[in-house]
Amino acid sequence: MYDYVVKELPKVLSDNFEQLNTSRASIFGHSMGGHGALTIYLKNTDKYKSVSAFSPVVNPINCPWGQKAFSNYLGPAKSDWEEYDATCLIKKCNKISTPILIDQGEDDKFLAKQLLPRNFEEACKAVGAPLTLRMQPGYDHSYFFIATFIDDHIAHHSQFLKSADYQATYLLTLVNDLLSLEMWINSSRLLQNVTVCVCISAVGAACPKHC
Repeated sequence: MYDYVVKELPKVLSDNFEQLNTSRASIFGHSMGGHGALTIYLKNTDKYKSVSAFSPVVNPINCPWGQKAFSNYLGPAKSDWEEYDATCLIKKCNKISTPILIDQGEDDKFLAKQLLPRNFEEACKAVGAPLTLRMQPGYDHSYFFIATFIDDHIAHHSQFLKSADYQATYLLTLVNDLLSLEMWINSSRLLQNVTVCVCISAVGAACPKHC
């Protein structure tokens, strides 16, 4: 799925929509899709103008979800896991200039043991990577949380996707289900000069190359 998101999908779009400038793209995700968005962005900063996430899994090598998935997909060598961990990847990036936007609900039941946003925050500080981590009181992992702040994420990407020559650009969205997709479609009206919003399942996109 990684190759599909990074290589195959842009080619399909370029081949079928000649007005689309696939060199101007951004990426977003929620939960495990947030993990996928962050890791794909950090491995391909030349391909994406910006990244944002809701409640992402940012340090999977140190959480039960990630340890279970990585041991099954990648085997026992934890050095291999680091290539799919945003907190590990950001430590290797010293040229990130575009702010990373993350929204995290403080009442999220997965926050303490699974999501670990403070680990990512500390890693960003260590390398001087700009991060806007917004801890939102009273919100959990639900779609109401996403619906409340999704316009901010659309606006975040819009400012980096604006094209001087008015070519169409696109925002790649890693979503978990049709409800998330519907919210993105409803909010996409806020995008300026971004005429294509691509939405796919996050299940495979967040997984390692073997998926």
